[in-house]
Amino acid sequence: MKKFKFLSLILGLVLGSFAFVACGDDDDDSDKGGQSSEVITINELVGTWYLVDENSSEKVGIDIIQFIDKEHLLKTELKARAKDRWNPDIDQPMALTFTFDGKTMKFNEAPYSGDIYKENGKYMIQRYENGQAVGEKTELIKVKSTDEALQAFYTLVAAKQSK
Repeated sequence: MKKFKFLSLILGLVLGSFAFVACGDDDDDSDKGGQSSEVITINELVGTWYLVDENSSEKVGIDIIQFIDKEHLLKTELKARAKDRWNPDIDQPMALTFTFDGKTMKFNEAPYSGDIYKENGKYMIQRYENGQAVGEKTELIKVKSTDEALQAFYTLVAAKQSK
């Protein structure tokens, strides 16, 4: 009888261990379109980034965003338009303050905000103005310097000028 109880106990422990293994979360985030629920820290964002705001037959636009620290950034808009013969127009950098909670970045000086998240290993942003989505989600591309972002802009402009 002791042997039967011992074997029953062993069998119960083995079967019980399968229940713990089966409860793991190995689901992908495909139901969220690849959007991760992973919280992004401000330390991941500090540095220089750019996003392609528009790349159409009428306009090319890139925003360069330099996250200075946990609440300050510089934003520079670069654009070129077909009607202006694709001549580049670079705005002066705009200093902005913001708050960031691991997902949503809100600008203190403007009615703009954005959800920043990882999708398939890339940093993405969905921008909002007065709470309404503006455009499509856009990839944020981290670069070592503003020169790299400028090079990306001039490459897009050169492609337009050559047509």
